[in-house]
Amino acid sequence: TVLPASVLNCKTDTVQLNVQAANPLNRLIYSWTSPSGGIQSKPNVNGVKVNKPGWYYLTVIDTINKCKSTDSVLVIEDRTIPGIRVLNPLELTCTRKTIQLEGILTNSGTNYILEWTTSNGNIASMPGNLNIDVTSEGRYYIKVTNLLNGCLNQDSVDVLENKNVPTDFQYLIQQPKCQGE
Repeated sequence: TVLPASVLNCKTDTVQLNVQAANPLNRLIYSWTSPSGGIQSKPNVNGVKVNKPGWYYLTVIDTINKCKSTDSVLVIEDRTIPGIRVLNPLELTCTRKTIQLEGILTNSGTNYILEWTTSNGNIASMPGNLNIDVTSEGRYYIKVTNLLNGCLNQDSVDVLENKNVPTDFQYLIQQPKCQGE
């Protein structure tokens, strides 16, 4: 009997397929095959490593009584990458000292972690939230990791500060016109 297989994913590039069979006298011959071609180790042993999804077939022959048995196992793959993007933010200004960066999350499932980072800005709220507050210009990164399959994705956004402060103004004084002019 072939034991159930683990799932191929972003954390696991290969899985081990194993047989539950008693062979105390080394009288069994094993032969693994697969149309997907993902067998990475010798196909004539009781356990093989595979790196592609699909059906794997095992034939076992008893060398004494010539009895033959076959079994199969399906290896599945989950490499779904979570989607993440950041909406374009407002600019920081003299009157807008804090802005919110908003992340949009898709294909993440329910078991994920988020992390905002920056090398030259300032995060003013919890960096594990989907939306954060920032108080200085810089580049901000958000990374999402699916904890079940290990797949991750990231996006970044630049926050700008509008530093155009009025330093001078011009005015023109005009004599008001009299009524009827």
